[in-house]
Amino acid sequence: DNDMYQKTEWLQQRYDRMWHRIKHVSCQSLKGAAVITVEGTMGAPSFNPDFSTALTFTVDSHGAIRVDAALTPLRPDKLCHLPRFGMLMDLDRRFDTVSWYGRGPHENYSDFKESALISQYSKKVAAMDEVYIRPQENGTRSDVSRFVLTDRNGNAVLFCPEKPLSFSVHHYDQYSLADKTHHWEVQDERLTQVAIDGFMCGLGNQSCGFPPLDPYRVIP
Repeated sequence: DNDMYQKTEWLQQRYDRMWHRIKHVSCQSLKGAAVITVEGTMGAPSFNPDFSTALTFTVDSHGAIRVDAALTPLRPDKLCHLPRFGMLMDLDRRFDTVSWYGRGPHENYSDFKESALISQYSKKVAAMDEVYIRPQENGTRSDVSRFVLTDRNGNAVLFCPEKPLSFSVHHYDQYSLADKTHHWEVQDERLTQVAIDGFMCGLGNQSCGFPPLDPYRVIP
């Protein structure tokens, strides 16, 4: 488990128990599009919030959805670096093929990617998993300019970020990995979960060496 030491900081910071509390929701029509704004905070239950959040969903007349997300630390001097900053989306299990333009074909991260060339790739979602004896974060592809999930009938969900980001897709909920100790315990949950990360902490070599260097950390 490459996070076996640094995750102690994350657990002490209660990053694993963050709740999103919605404070205000507004909706307006702007130039033919529906704009929904959600403001809130994130923090562990019974503790003061650590972050303020702002999400804006802009839905145009063609059905395209633009998502803008902002996370602002409320007490940065008391927070350690973040594991990642992004969003999760659950799709129907039938979206079982993914194609992307970015680094691949194997998994790669910000400080572990030089062997992964930028090109066009396509795989079944089930083949995106990287099998480790102890279940953990896996299968991320970085420097991705676009990716699309499709089903057998040609229906598709296309993601086009403004700048390259990281993503991963699995047929299980990533949160379920926390209490698993062997890979055979990870089961297909009849969904396709998409993780989209604007920033993700590098791997480092902390299982037997040094943690990620500062340029590859997500500092609040």
